[in-house]
Amino acid sequence: MTKVFDVGNNRAEMIARTEVNNAENQGKLLSMKGSGLKYKKKWVSAHDARTSNICKRLDGQTVGLDENFVDKTSGWSGQAPSAHVNCRSTLIFIEDED
Repeated sequence: MTKVFDVGNNRAEMIARTEVNNAENQGKLLSMKGSGLKYKKKWVSAHDARTSNICKRLDGQTVGLDENFVDKTSGWSGQAPSAHVNCRSTLIFIEDED
């Protein structure tokens, strides 16, 4: 990765970690959408000294499977984590009782 992106080892690890998290969350989301089950998705953030402000704000936000999570402060929106490089947030699914 360091040769492809012309970056150092630390940056390469950050890119890899972020893309693995993206792939995992997108895979879970696509599987749930394809299941035909009525669920909503919920943003779950890690809670420690490294938790970003955006992930603190998004933590616990629940939206429909086809809706975007939205951080009104930064303007970021998206279907699933990652919200930034090194994002450790994930999705969980809760039954839609509506």
